[in-house]
Amino acid sequence: MPYHLMLADDDEAITEGLRHAIEDHYPDTFVIHEATSGNELMELLRVYPASLIITDIKMPGIDGLQCLEAIREMGMPCEVVFLSGFDDYSLIRKALKLSAYDYLLKPVHIDSLIRIIRDLLPRLARLSPKLASAPQLPETVKAFAYFDGPPAEHPLGPEELKGLLDSLVHAMQTMDGAEVRLSLDAFFSGYSPAVWDEQTVKAALVECISALMERIPAMIRIIGDLKLTEFDAVNSIRNLPTFSQLHCQLRHIMELYLERLEQRTENRMQYQIRRAKEYIHRHYAENLVLDALAGELFMSPNYFSALFKQCTNTTFRDYLRTVRIRESMRLIQEGRLKLYEIAEKVGYQNASHFNRAFKEVAGVTPSVWAVHHKAQAESAPL
Repeated sequence: MPYHLMLADDDEAITEGLRHAIEDHYPDTFVIHEATSGNELMELLRVYPASLIITDIKMPGIDGLQCLEAIREMGMPCEVVFLSGFDDYSLIRKALKLSAYDYLLKPVHIDSLIRIIRDLLPRLARLSPKLASAPQLPETVKAFAYFDGPPAEHPLGPEELKGLLDSLVHAMQTMDGAEVRLSLDAFFSGYSPAVWDEQTVKAALVECISALMERIPAMIRIIGDLKLTEFDAVNSIRNLPTFSQLHCQLRHIMELYLERLEQRTENRMQYQIRRAKEYIHRHYAENLVLDALAGELFMSPNYFSALFKQCTNTTFRDYLRTVRIRESMRLIQEGRLKLYEIAEKVGYQNASHFNRAFKEVAGVTPSVWAVHHKAQAESAPL
């Protein structure tokens, strides 16, 4: 007897394409029903006890999230996979909190769809008693099969375990690799199945991944880019067969997360410094001060000053001075303005300040530099 599978999307071409792909790869496994809205999906669920629902997260009327909330309230034993665009990650976090199994990014890659269904089939058998012909292992036997390591000598309580996962997220925010590893190892070494069963610990770890996306916006893209690879954290949490394998895999995943996060942070820093330089080159002639530029970039003055020095090996003041003096040299070479006019044009209202700044950069005063440049120009061959 086949499973009932619901496909819901307001684009009928998508549901039709998914239906053909599923029927080609899993003939006689599913009875497939199609809906074009959340309301239609809920009406179908009143008639057919679906084991699997694949639905768009955004639909007219009742959206995918509202459908999932209703499904959980009704206690329907089914798995839900969402179809999502790249701009839907805030909704995806909510879906994972509501125990959605997974999500697929549009346009859907058929290989990814088939892989998810393949991984789900054993779960569907457990959710559908009529189809579960094989005898089920007692829960205690399954627990010991999953929790394969030695029991913790001093098991941690639920609040302590939650605290360690929160510490992991905080350490990722501060990019403290040592603290990330310490929190993760402490969680796995202090965990006991007597405190949380398999499903509860998996839900807690999935919630931790959701918290990473919620608190660190850059993690949204990082986690999305690794979807359906061996570094897919949610897939690893839900499908790795033993607790020790999951511990080892999450170590690798967190290391990769940190590496990608550091790269993105470095790129962001370089982008901000490039913006700062461009701003200086546009506004050097004005009364430009560090606080004003930091405000333009939405940074505190102290943080901007330290970041600028770190990325350029010079201070904001010295960089601004160099830009002004190089522009004054260009104007001196043109020979159309007097020195005091050039001083004002590059941002110096005081001639003595201009002379001092020029000498700090060029090694000589502007008048000496002008004479030297004129002599060089006159002696140059025609």
